[in-house]
Amino acid sequence: MDFFSLCFDIDGSISLQNRLTSALDEIIDLKSEQKHLRLWARKKHLGVLQKSIDVLRTKHGESWLTFLGSGDFHHLTLLLLETLPKEIHPITLVLIDNHPDWFAPWPRYHCGNWVSGALRLPWVRSVLMIGQNSPDLNTRNFFGIPFQELCEGKIQLYPYEKKRIRALFRWPSVVLGAVKTVRRFYGVDLYFDTVSDQGLERLFDQLTERLRGQNIYISIDKDCLGRQAAITDWEQGKLSLKELLGGIGKLKQVGNVIGADICGERAPYPLQGFLKRIDAGRVFSKSSAPAETDYLNEQTNLSLLKAFSPQRVETRSQQ
Repeated sequence: MDFFSLCFDIDGSISLQNRLTSALDEIIDLKSEQKHLRLWARKKHLGVLQKSIDVLRTKHGESWLTFLGSGDFHHLTLLLLETLPKEIHPITLVLIDNHPDWFAPWPRYHCGNWVSGALRLPWVRSVLMIGQNSPDLNTRNFFGIPFQELCEGKIQLYPYEKKRIRALFRWPSVVLGAVKTVRRFYGVDLYFDTVSDQGLERLFDQLTERLRGQNIYISIDKDCLGRQAAITDWEQGKLSLKELLGGIGKLKQVGNVIGADICGERAPYPLQGFLKRIDAGRVFSKSSAPAETDYLNEQTNLSLLKAFSPQRVETRSQQ
């Protein structure tokens, strides 16, 4: 099955990738909305994007592969999940990202908290997180997360190399998920199976057996990859592109992949708005993308596009 491939071109990063844009089915120009949609978005500012999604859903009922641009737009995944057709409910969300994106601050559509919003959707059965390796998994950042969902198994976390996380002043009464706990006087220590210990191929072999026959939505932030495969605006992980492509293939083999999105470009323009720059830790930073950024990210995007829609990519390359 090939996917309907599209891009919401909000920050102009995808526009710079000519080979990719020529291979996509549709490109929606939303650059006029960049200031409102980047990093976080209030509901009132989602109107133009919401309208575009509604129109496209009526025209294209097949599975979507959506390119979102920079990782600053990952919260738009929540909007895509909210608008999924009812006939494909329920779903399992597979998040492959260097960050868990699970904090719970205001507003609802925020690139650091959208997973918490997804967990509240009744048709999201569970969330599998794979490859996380950022400081968000440190003890000091473990407050304000969906802790109960993690312990009960609605979130299953497989970090890249973080084996133990201390959760201070938390003592779960029920532990059912892919996490082991040891009670301490200060809370609990959580122990995880990691990608680095098992290898991504073996991990996906285990996960795909659990996902067999389920509806799966895949969300990818390319900051899960090392800099040899992508250059992004955030801290980057250690997955290889080969591992990521192999994982996508396994998910497609055993489950019904009903949609996917990809972000993690390097934004060509600095983040606007003082509050947003503080939030992102970019108060004094300037956009200084290396010259090879667009080419490298485009090559990775083309590989990901081919992983989801091999027949369409091969056909267009021959035209």
